[in-house]
Amino acid sequence: MKIQRLGEMPTVKRLSLLLCIALLIAVCAEFVLANYRALFLYDEAAYPYTDLSAYYDGNLKEDGSYLLKANASGGGLMSFSDVPGGIYSITVTLSYIEEDTLDTLPVPTMEITATDPRTSWSTGGFITVSKDMILVGEYGSPATSTVYASIENSGRGRIRLTFAGLADDVRVESVLLNRTPTLTFSAPRVTALFVSIFLLLLLFTYRHHPMLYDPDSPRHRALMILPVIVTLLFTAAFLPMLGRGEATEIAYPLQSSVERYQPYVQQFDAWMKGQLHLDIPVSDELLQVENPYDYASRVEYKPMWDRAYYEGHYYSYFGITPILLCYLPHYLIFGTLPVDDTVMLFFLVLSAIFIPLTVKAWADLHEKRTVPFPLLFLAAVTAFLGSLMPLTARGVNPFYYIATLSGNALLAIFLFLLLSAEAQQRPKYRYTLYAASGVAYGLLFLARINIAVLAAFIVLPYLVFRVLLKPSGGETDPAMPRLTRLTRLRRHFAEKKTVIPSLLALGIPVAIAIGAAMVLNFLRFDNPFEFGTSYQFTVSDIRYNHLSLTDLFPTIYHYFLQPLSTTSGRFPFVALQKLNLHDYGHYVYIDVGLGLFSLPLFCILLLSPAALRLKSRTRYEKTLLVSCLVGILTVALMNFSLGGAIFRYTCDLTQIAALASVFLTLALAGRPATAEESESGRAETRLTAPYVAAILFLLLSAVFSVLLSISENPNLAAYPSEMLYRIWRFFTFG
Repeated sequence: MKIQRLGEMPTVKRLSLLLCIALLIAVCAEFVLANYRALFLYDEAAYPYTDLSAYYDGNLKEDGSYLLKANASGGGLMSFSDVPGGIYSITVTLSYIEEDTLDTLPVPTMEITATDPRTSWSTGGFITVSKDMILVGEYGSPATSTVYASIENSGRGRIRLTFAGLADDVRVESVLLNRTPTLTFSAPRVTALFVSIFLLLLLFTYRHHPMLYDPDSPRHRALMILPVIVTLLFTAAFLPMLGRGEATEIAYPLQSSVERYQPYVQQFDAWMKGQLHLDIPVSDELLQVENPYDYASRVEYKPMWDRAYYEGHYYSYFGITPILLCYLPHYLIFGTLPVDDTVMLFFLVLSAIFIPLTVKAWADLHEKRTVPFPLLFLAAVTAFLGSLMPLTARGVNPFYYIATLSGNALLAIFLFLLLSAEAQQRPKYRYTLYAASGVAYGLLFLARINIAVLAAFIVLPYLVFRVLLKPSGGETDPAMPRLTRLTRLRRHFAEKKTVIPSLLALGIPVAIAIGAAMVLNFLRFDNPFEFGTSYQFTVSDIRYNHLSLTDLFPTIYHYFLQPLSTTSGRFPFVALQKLNLHDYGHYVYIDVGLGLFSLPLFCILLLSPAALRLKSRTRYEKTLLVSCLVGILTVALMNFSLGGAIFRYTCDLTQIAALASVFLTLALAGRPATAEESESGRAETRLTAPYVAAILFLLLSAVFSVLLSISENPNLAAYPSEMLYRIWRFFTFG
């Protein structure tokens, strides 16, 4: 009997077989990896089951439970003596004493130390045999955790359990030695495994199939909505990570004194009262200070922190776009003001929608029939995750991060509209999209000027190559008569009837926004170019900070080379850290941060010289890449010289850097369709080494970005430790 090869099977039969194989592998992996301890039992004679309550060195309560007192640093200790046999596992069941105890990151840990079995547990010398994260349940709902160890001994010895990260005193229901593992089954994990394995089988069994992305295909255009769905689902799953647990809204008029609220609410309140300055009184003592911007001169009078102070009034120096897009509409609709998490979520959702759409819009114009569809799909998702917008949304003191998040959301909208305008053939619709993109840029300028400056490095090459010059680059027919130099130069430029309307549609909204900002600046600070940052009350006198090339080296270190912390050895294994070079020549603000090249995604930018040598890439694309890199370095230098280093400053750069990274990956991994493929309309994907490398690179980058986004740090909102524990167990088959 002839065995039919997989590639020769009918499509329905082939897909059905792949689905069955994927499901079988997923179920087997779940049972083997998550239950291998239950499936392959240890020697119960060498590791006897033991209830350690009889060997506890302290006092038990009447019901047989223990009381574990947590010290000021969240530590605790339990010890057991004359414990028989070896150790395979220790299972503890714990709950907090107080009902309202909120256990947030870091996750509690339990370390097992025992007398050294190499000395038959006789010398009293302790060694660490295991350490792992554990769960502590809420009051009345104990949580059970198992920590595995390996001590082979038939005698008796001592065991100590050392706890760390406890949020309060703990009730210990039981401590069991060598409890028989039970079978577990996680339906979400099996589903995730099944989908992942099926997609991989589909990718590697359809070795030759028409899957190069074709924007002329309605099916391909429709499928590119899938990355948006994935990023929105991730955003929905990420919501508990915000972890602030605020009320749903803020009553207006404000129920407390104005100074208790963050700057956006204070600025909204000032507008509603018909004034530009915040409705916060300034103390008489502060009014008498000669130089109130010197921290030491004003600190004893406890002025408002991080507000601009000018001519006896407080002002907000934060951009007004969040007020225009969130606070004002929310008030007009509901009569209340949104809380910080609502504002964060609004801009995070916008980013989740428009960053993948920007990748699609770029591919429509520049990657037609050159990039495999699976690679483009993954690039669109990775661009959002690599932009670190989820990490930004977790920032504490949210009003700092609302500025960065809103600026990046408007940047994504602006880039999408700009690319969509280029693709539009009808002049009327193209000019409408230019006007809309101009509005988006204007709102970006009013949200976060640092990001607007970076966006300008994208706009300039676009204006030159896509608005001012002819798409053909001004090539002339060699058979035409010789033209004068001026005439030849003119032939390179597009016609006035297209250039002028395009520039006006794009430029007028931007000019209005910039003009409005300058008027607002003049009315507040008597200077159209002063946004209030020079007058802010912060850690130093900002007026002494100036853009300086002497800051180039520390800028490169903090914004590009500063590593993440990987020393904790605990899931998710990476975290932000604070590093200080100490000698900058002047005072700059230094807090936890990261360099772009500490994330895998951005390391692809180091291959930019290779992309500049690609013959398949246009002069516009190469110029855009160079301008983008120059812009990233320029804004990084501006941020460091005028402010310092903290991860939210680096996030001014991450969206442009993420988009540049995925576009560079597509350029290096893609291949143009051959003439025969173009003629037949069947461009095939082949598993070339660059294609496979690009898939693995983007997968690694996406996972790494997610791990960083759920990491712990005092500058990030804490979320329930149980959530991190569950995520860790999900990925480790615990």
